[in-house]
Amino acid sequence: MTNTSADSTWIQTSYRHGVAWLQFDGSRAFDGTFWTELHNALRGVETSGTCAVALTSDAPAFSVGNSAAWLSYSVGAAARRGDSKTALYAVGDILRRTASEINQLPIPLIAVVSGETVGAGLELACLCDLRVCVDSVQISLPEAHLGVLPDIAPLEVLDEVLGARLSRRLLLTGQQEF
Repeated sequence: MTNTSADSTWIQTSYRHGVAWLQFDGSRAFDGTFWTELHNALRGVETSGTCAVALTSDAPAFSVGNSAAWLSYSVGAAARRGDSKTALYAVGDILRRTASEINQLPIPLIAVVSGETVGAGLELACLCDLRVCVDSVQISLPEAHLGVLPDIAPLEVLDEVLGARLSRRLLLTGQQEF
């Protein structure tokens, strides 16, 4: 049985063979709309008769990460209003709500990862219950160049999934690993 819904600009949801497939365009940098739509898509998954959720990109890259323009605009606009602390929290709020939705999902969430998996996309994959790598995968946390810590996956999750050595190397250097 295949059932598809196309009510989103970012996330396309379909059901095939007992799996809910959430597909997005990994060549586009994530923004607030992506995180809101992913949160809503996860909340809307029909868990009755569904054995797992697969999160996948329809691009060669799993994810190029968060949009620096979105982050800069969101935080900058609030700073201009004089409430920069509120802005930082507000930008992180949708990320935290999406991470919470992932943690509360009653069925396994599987990231189908291929190609470049950067920043927030890598963190998103690490939050999933299982990661299946297709073809070659290149991972990085480029926010390390800015002195910024990951904001979606806690450090202990990155350590558990990637191993402490690799996690620290990514966090300290921002270099790409294969």
